[in-house]
Amino acid sequence: MSSLQPKLQTNKLFLYTARKV
Repeated sequence: MSSLQPKLQTNKLFLYTARKV
């Protein structure tokens, strides 16, 4: 599950950036 954490963080960041744009 440790490998899933970084992927989720990246997804969250991507969503955050997409929402900001």
